[in-house]
Amino acid sequence: MRQCQMRHPFWSSATQDPCLLGVGHGLEEAYDDFLRDSMPEDWKGLIAQLAERVDAAERETED
Repeated sequence: MRQCQMRHPFWSSATQDPCLLGVGHGLEEAYDDFLRDSMPEDWKGLIAQLAERVDAAERETED
């Protein structure tokens, strides 16, 4: 994490670093209950729309 201030998002190593991925998963697990219980309705709608688009894209690739 010491190198985060030196990594820019346009560098592929900044977004694909396994160390940072582990940190992201750790934060996801830590805040999972809080986010699930207090997620605003707008975010739930956005997630539903994204899920529909992903499903449609997967169906197109299967055909």
